[in-house]
Order: sequence, then C-alpha cells, then structure tokens
Amino acid sequence: MPTTAEKVATALTCMALDDRLNGVLFFDMPPATLASVAHSYAGDTRPLVIGAGTADDGLWTELKPAPWGPKVAPGPLVAGAAVVAVPDLARLSLAGRQAAVSTIGADVAHLERDGLSVAWRPDARWLAACSRADIHRVSRHLLDRFALRIDVSGLPAEIGHLPVLPVPPARPTPTFPAEAAAMVTELVDHGGARRALALSRTARALAMQRGEAAVTPESVAAAGQLMGLINSIPQGEPELEADRKTEADQRRGIAHLATNVQRVDVALPHAATALPPASVAASGRTTMPYPEDNDAADQDGPEPLRPPGRQAIQPGNSGVSIGSMPARDLRDIALIPTMMAALRAQGRRCPNHFRQQGSPHGLHLKATDLQSHRRADTNGHFAVLLIDHTCRASWHELLRAYLQWLYSVRARICVVEVGMAGSDAELRATMFTTRNLLDARLADAMRRPRGRATPLAHGLALAARALQRNAVSNDHLQFLAITDGRGNVPLTASQTGLLNLPVGAEGVEDTLRMAERIRSMRAVRSLVLDPDSNPGSSLSHRLAAALGASFQGPNR
Repeated sequence: MPTTAEKVATALTCMALDDRLNGVLFFDMPPATLASVAHSYAGDTRPLVIGAGTADDGLWTELKPAPWGPKVAPGPLVAGAAVVAVPDLARLSLAGRQAAVSTIGADVAHLERDGLSVAWRPDARWLAACSRADIHRVSRHLLDRFALRIDVSGLPAEIGHLPVLPVPPARPTPTFPAEAAAMVTELVDHGGARRALALSRTARALAMQRGEAAVTPESVAAAGQLMGLINSIPQGEPELEADRKTEADQRRGIAHLATNVQRVDVALPHAATALPPASVAASGRTTMPYPEDNDAADQDGPEPLRPPGRQAIQPGNSGVSIGSMPARDLRDIALIPTMMAALRAQGRRCPNHFRQQGSPHGLHLKATDLQSHRRADTNGHFAVLLIDHTCRASWHELLRAYLQWLYSVRARICVVEVGMAGSDAELRATMFTTRNLLDARLADAMRRPRGRATPLAHGLALAARALQRNAVSNDHLQFLAITDGRGNVPLTASQTGLLNLPVGAEGVEDTLRMAERIRSMRAVRSLVLDPDSNPGSSLSHRLAAALGASFQGPNR
C-alpha cells in the first residue's frame, strides 16, 4: 500500500502529465499543509491562493500602473496562473466558487468585464483541501469539479517538500482498449461524466508513468484506488497479464478483477447527525462512494452559486458590508469602490488627464461610477439557543423539531453553552454565532460532556446581550433554553472568576433576574425545554414564568 505522501505525489504527477486533470481535492489536509504543497508543486511560479475573502476584483481583473494612470488588466486567473490553491474549500467565497465552476475542466472561458473581452483555455491546476466534517457545506456543483480526491488524513502537518514523481520521457499517449473502458464504466456506475473522465485520465497518466503502450485494467484499478473508488487491488490473480493464453482467459480475468474490487464508503456526517451507511451490494461494493451521492446530504436551499434573494433594507437596518455593487440611489454610497470605478475609465474619458502640467483637475465622475455597499442579508429570523450540558436526560430528540423549523426559516443562530466539562473556566458560559444550522461548531456543541457547575445566570446574561444587539435588524427573535433550571453559580462569580462558598440560592435568584430582563424585550418569544422535568421539580417552571415563556417537558 502506498503511503499518504506517495499518494499525494502520484496525484500531482498525474495532473502534470494530463492538463485536463486540473482539479484535486485533499480530504483532511490542514490549510497550511495545502499551501506548502501548492508552493512545492508550482515550482518557480507563485500559486494563486484564494479563500473566504476572495472577490471578483483581483481575481478576474486587476489595476496596473500605466504612464497615464491605472489601467484595467486581466487578473491572475485570466493571465495564466499555473496553480490555484484553496486551503479550505468549505469556506471559499462566492466569487471563488464561481471561478472554480467556470474554469475547472472547461475547454474555453470568456471574460467580459470592465471593458475587457478575453477568451482563453483554462489550464490552471486547482489544489483544494477540505475537512471531512465540513464536506456537507460544499455544493454539488463545486464538488463535481474535483473528481480526483485523495484521503490524506495520515499526512504529517508539517512537510518540507513533496516532490512530484519523475515524469517519463515523452512517448506516445497510451491507447485505451475496450477492456479498460469497460472497467471504468463498472467502477463509475453513476456520478456523472466528470468522474468517469477523471478516472480514465488518471489511469492513462499512471500507464504513462509505467511506460505502458496501452491502459490496462490494473492501471484502472490503481487509479480507482487512488481516487477512493477501490479499497484495495485484488491479489487473487497476481500474474494475470503473464498467464493469459487466450482471448477467453483475458475476458474471464477482467471479469474477476472487476467483480471482486471493494469500494470505499466515504459517506460523511451531515450537521449534527451521521448519515446512514451507503447501501452495499452483494459483491461488497458500495453504491455511493462519494458524499454527494447520498440523497440525505442534499442541501435544501437556494442555488449555491448565486447570492440569495435579498430583502429590502431599510435605512438604519443595514447589514455588514461584504462588497460593493452599482448604486441605484445616493444612499449608502461606497466611496473607495466608486473612486476605483472612476479610475478605470479616466484613460478613455480624458486621455491627457494625467499628463497636463500646471492645471490639475479632479476625476471625471459619472453616475455609472457610483457604487453602494453590498450588505449581508438580514432574513429577519434570529434565535438564541441556550444549552445546559448539566441536564441529566438526553434532550436531542426534544430539540429536533425546533431545529428543523429554524433551518426552514434560515435563521441565524447564537449558541450559548453552560456547564461544559473540562473547560478552563467552568464558572462562565460561552457563546458563538453561526449563519445557519449547518455550522460544524453546532454539532460539536451538542456532543460535549456535562460538567459540574451550572453558570446559568451568566448564560442568560449573554443571551440577553445577543438578543438586544439583534433586536433592531431582525423582526423575529426566538430564545430557546434547554435546562433544568438548576443554576448554582452566582453572576458575580462568573464575572470575576471567584466563587465564595456557600452560595445558597444566589445563583437561582440571579438566573431569575436575568430571565426577567429577557422578558422585558417584547419582541422575544421564549421557550424552555426541560428533559428532566418531574412533578417535584419547580426550578424550570419558575424560569419559564420569569421569561414569560412556553414550557415543554420530556415526551413520556
């Protein structure tokens, strides 16, 4: 079995031999390691690294100095970047995703932007990394461009150099016999043409490395093993090539090789629950070797390669600026993008603008140059989810229906955790905010073990702060608390880190006081879920009354 480093080197060599193999995805490769591999593979050139902050400007076009002022020139993706590195595919920006889908595997690409009209054949090699836990966040359109995928979970975090395997001298391209093509069809029985083409091209590149005149079934099997379609190459007939005597023997050997290969099931966890295992055929082959082949991993949402539909943004209700766009009115003008748009056209509007001596004048600004801020969408739904890890009973089933509803309305989620085990500060609550329920941190939060202390008052204080901050920009505020109401840490202890014993009922009183603060926010709808509720327990009922919240106990 080849080592992980050898698999990476083999994949890079295959990409070097076939310019149509221009997209490889490495599972569980740290971003720093991916950057190191990209620099090693690029050689003397500099790889183009793109990520969450990548925008169209600087990718497709860029400004370059000229004697008469800045001019628009083709960006690095158009000008011929040899290697494009994506350290984290799950967090790639919309502009980066669109660029990958438009160029990887394309025969021709077109650019019509800022007065430029360019057509070229994309030949850049895309090297991307993604954690298995985040693969469900990547759209199928994007995953389809990375049919060549390598599992590098055992690769060292720090590598000095990953040399590409020696490329054999130029020789005729190996032919592709019908037997090898039939095995490709057998291995890729579904998944689209891109996967079958990637397997065929990888097999041909491996055959070129071995100096073979034709692609053999063994090369196809090796390519399938490299891509994760085959777990191991069968050893039942090691001398298959040498012992072939007749055409009938050849066919029987190929049939034995094709029907005894074992495919890998790489179905990955989706959100907080694991996907069911892929169905296994009688031959031992799994029918869904790639994560997106599982119907349960479908992302029920808008098209992943276009911005979601925007709601009308009222004055004073603007989201965070995430870019710019042509202005429709004079509100929310973005000054820097407006100046940059005007600079691009100065050479056409006034050829002598930067050459005149003694008569400087301002920019020639037109209405078409005006740019406004592109704001993050505010969908009107914001929820705070408070998780008390010290609850004894399992609360996951109790919460499932509410999580499904929050996902259906595309609510942003603020998660407040109290009572975590092994925390450096068990007296304090923690908080983080997610865009939606697909964030992997939410799944981690639901699996944490319970601790000993319950700083419930501090958790409610953080929840009140989050609700207050989002009260202006959201029309619907929800607060869900999963707790038994047993807050045994006073608020002052959480704020100072000093616990003075005995605490008595101080923690409960602080909890009820913070609950009344949330109740004073008229727009907040609250719900208390107590999986440990019983007739003799009144703390969770008192908390629900202080919140003015609905109450739900265990389903018994």
